[in-house]
Amino acid sequence: MQGTTAEVVQLTLSYVDPREGEETIEIRRINDRLRRTIEVVVHEKEHPEIPSWVSDAIAKVLRNMRGATVRDYYIEYDRERVQFVDDEQLCGVLDKGVSLLLDATWIDSSYIVAAANQLGIPYLHIDLSVQTYVKVMETYIRARSGNDVVYILAGSREADATIYLLVMDSYLRAIVFSGLQGDTIRRIKAIRPYPSHYAVIANTQQMNTLLRQALDGGLVRKPEKWNLLVTDLHSHGLVNSVRCSDMNRLQLTASTCCLLLQQIAPCVCPVQFNPRKAHLDNVVAEILQWSTEVQLPIVRSENCTLENATSVEGSSSVDTKELVDRLAAMEPFWVTPGSTMIRANHNFSIINPAVIRNLSSTAPSSGRLDPETPIGSIVRGRVSLVPNRTLSAGKRFFRVGTTESIPWAYRKRDPVTGSLLQDPVSGGPIWEGYCIDFLHQLSVVMNFDYDLVAPRNGTFGQRRDVDGRWDGLVGELVVGEIDFAVASIKMTAEREEVIDFVAPYFEQTGILIAMRKPVRETSLFKFMTVLRLEVWLSILLAIVATAVMLWLLDKFSPYSARNNKDAYPYECRDFTLKESFWFALTSFTPQGGGEAPKALSGRTLVAAYWLFVVLMLATFTANLAAFLTVERMQTPVQSLEQLSRQSRIKYTVVRDSDTHDYFRNMKNAEDVLYQMWRNLTLRSGNDQAQYRVWDYPIREQYINILAAIESAGPVATAADGFGRVNERLDADFAFIHDSAEIKYEISRNCNLTEVGEVFAEQPYGIAVQQGSHLQDELSYFILELQKERFFESLTAKFWNNSVRGQCPNTDDSEGITLESLGGVFIATLVGLALAMITLLGEVIYYRRKERRNGNTITQVVPFAAAPEKGLVKGISSSSKPTTTFALKEKSIASVKKLIAATDPPPNKVSNVNKRVNKKRGVANEKAAIPQDITIGGKLQQKNSHNCTRYGASRKLDSMCTPHRRHLESWKAHTERASKQCEASILYLRIDRGGVAMASVLAAFSGLSYPPRHRKSSLTVDTHTGPEVQMGGHTNTLALPVRAGCWFGASGTIVQ
Repeated sequence: MQGTTAEVVQLTLSYVDPREGEETIEIRRINDRLRRTIEVVVHEKEHPEIPSWVSDAIAKVLRNMRGATVRDYYIEYDRERVQFVDDEQLCGVLDKGVSLLLDATWIDSSYIVAAANQLGIPYLHIDLSVQTYVKVMETYIRARSGNDVVYILAGSREADATIYLLVMDSYLRAIVFSGLQGDTIRRIKAIRPYPSHYAVIANTQQMNTLLRQALDGGLVRKPEKWNLLVTDLHSHGLVNSVRCSDMNRLQLTASTCCLLLQQIAPCVCPVQFNPRKAHLDNVVAEILQWSTEVQLPIVRSENCTLENATSVEGSSSVDTKELVDRLAAMEPFWVTPGSTMIRANHNFSIINPAVIRNLSSTAPSSGRLDPETPIGSIVRGRVSLVPNRTLSAGKRFFRVGTTESIPWAYRKRDPVTGSLLQDPVSGGPIWEGYCIDFLHQLSVVMNFDYDLVAPRNGTFGQRRDVDGRWDGLVGELVVGEIDFAVASIKMTAEREEVIDFVAPYFEQTGILIAMRKPVRETSLFKFMTVLRLEVWLSILLAIVATAVMLWLLDKFSPYSARNNKDAYPYECRDFTLKESFWFALTSFTPQGGGEAPKALSGRTLVAAYWLFVVLMLATFTANLAAFLTVERMQTPVQSLEQLSRQSRIKYTVVRDSDTHDYFRNMKNAEDVLYQMWRNLTLRSGNDQAQYRVWDYPIREQYINILAAIESAGPVATAADGFGRVNERLDADFAFIHDSAEIKYEISRNCNLTEVGEVFAEQPYGIAVQQGSHLQDELSYFILELQKERFFESLTAKFWNNSVRGQCPNTDDSEGITLESLGGVFIATLVGLALAMITLLGEVIYYRRKERRNGNTITQVVPFAAAPEKGLVKGISSSSKPTTTFALKEKSIASVKKLIAATDPPPNKVSNVNKRVNKKRGVANEKAAIPQDITIGGKLQQKNSHNCTRYGASRKLDSMCTPHRRHLESWKAHTERASKQCEASILYLRIDRGGVAMASVLAAFSGLSYPPRHRKSSLTVDTHTGPEVQMGGHTNTLALPVRAGCWFGASGTIVQ
């Protein structure tokens, strides 16, 4: 596109020379006409489409500018050679003349700028690459307080343009990737530290491809950190995914199309609308319009080298600034202050779903908002937000290292199967523990996101002897794999050589010994184990021998009560074999065995036996108390020193743990001390004689401890150590480990207990990389959490001693339990059961006997009228069978004999009769006799004598003597009674067991004795004899006994 309308302008300058006078100089300068422009366009070789775009733009402008002529030249810029491809082409263009230099390269080249300034050619830089979109994305990320980003672009050309922009004009730490093919995803995942933002810049079609690749590769873990910028107007066609819905998006608005097309909104945007080409059209039109207005001269170079190029009219920098200011004031353009870069003014809407959701949740009255609602826009590099909308700052993201150590950090497991639980979002393990809660609180107050990372090898960190490198968390920090570590990692001088520690967040920890509480064997019959079996058999033999000897002595001794009845007329204990065994057994009770034998030989045996019983009971009591006390006094070792001195209890540690290192270091220290002492004592010289001793003065404690640990075998994990301790029921195994972990396990395991005091104390701390900027920030917020007593509440959560309230009380002061002495109660219950069984047998036996014999009512004649052979006359009731009760001749003789022996002296009356007569109003004391005298009782095979006074049973002693003395008076009175009294009644009482009891009742004339038991009647017939009739449901007729003696009489029941 060229035309010729040139003219030669002749300038005449006149001046006066003092020596030569006035002289005229003519300077000829070629000056093209107003409408002639020679334009040189420099572009990247990666943008071959630019020449055609510029030609199309010039053609559009020339259609509306009649008479204008534009000559355009295009030069490719090769950055690898940092010079023009064809110098001759450039020199040829300069020889023809240039009026404008248009730079479409990626950055302001110092070479091009220098050439334009030297020649005085107006210079303008236009952006037709992806750099405009990168600049918009940088503006958005900086608005969110971001300082690092990963750029993902569609191709290598866009990636190269982005890199040049970041190098020359960017405030972010950025990494640029071209697409997501090959191992790009793996490289992005390996970025350390973890990026805070991801920026994807592409058109709709390319964006969908990149998002699918990112989702399939597991790259999108936190969608809110992804920022998408769509370079066309078809953003509605993006991938519709749940993960993508949380991403932040920058979308071109419809007004951008109207703005670049310079149409009034709303407008119809073409389907194939290209924002960059539209921007080029606008720039070319404004340049050509401006060039015609300012009449740009055509500058030619005299030589074909840039170094020797000259300008006819000098520099044109003023013209360039005028052009840049002109374009910056126009709406379609965006010019950064202080730069000659002309960018397109794109209007991007900001869509932040997270902000919209927060607004919907905090202000429900406003209704549910559409997540696609824009919260602001970006125009000319400035962010404008909708009122009441805030653009939340992007959270920082850190990779935080940790390792399993209960209760600090541990993977959550299924309580039933024990398998690891997986996070449904990330697919990784779910972590719990003290450090995890602490890290979560830090992320809240410091506003960051994090990923928990376990070390690839090792745990906390050990220096390898082979190459001196570190493994575990320390090694991950050294190589930068993690940003900081939150775990139960102890602060040691060796670790501080390669990493830094933040102020301790937990109280001092150390090393402690854990053991199992000994399981005490409990037995219900534990009291029986106090004495050995042979002792119990000896006691049983002594009881049997004593009982037999007592029976023999009482049977054959002439002085026993059995063989000397004249000396003991009252009832005495008859030591039969049965009674002897009962005496021997009851002698072990505090009440004693009862009445002792009368013979001296028997009493000697009893005295010796009682001595044996006293000593045996004292021995058993003392041994039982000592046995139970000694059992509770059994305690394990109380310190590490005691543990090292014994050999019964084995102990171990976790392999390669801090505790293991502690004992290794202490063992090495002892070795060094030993070498120093040996060198000192073996060195020649008189000065060293004082150190020469036979024995090594320092006890080798840790050498022996480490040897015992290696012998028992270190365990792989702390759980294995606690398991081995819990398995030893005899408490013969100890586990030496971190004190905090041991106390935590003890608070949840009732079988474990801690031994001794904590030793080798060290603090816990957060580990960071050396010189990390996080050290001061973490220290500050840890102090803030300490002020809020956060760590106290966290400690109470995990070291909760109230859980031990569910454990059984095993305190030594709790006393003897029922488990040890329950057998005593069982023996008592067995005795009660036997007694009830015996009672049942007795009842059944006697009832059967009663049914066999039947109930009998027998008429007995008065005692005085009874024949010598006994009472044989019987009368029968009209309703019950008759049984004849006969007193044996021996019984009657015994009674008569006893009556004769107890004849009171003449003219004397007992005190008892006096009281009785006084009460009854009897005037003549001599005529007073016992009112109720019963002969008989339970039929026995022997004579028994019992005394009852006012209803109280007592042995026959002096209390009964007055009654026996009145028997003769009673006998005489009965003879007179037949004449003086109306009746003398003898009645028979029948017990339920079929045993008869006879009673004799003396009554005076006119005196009646009504019965007192239920509905019974008493009928007296003085001619035929008394008759007893019993009514109701009772078979017993009893009159009250007021005073008298009871005599048992032997007898039989005759059917």
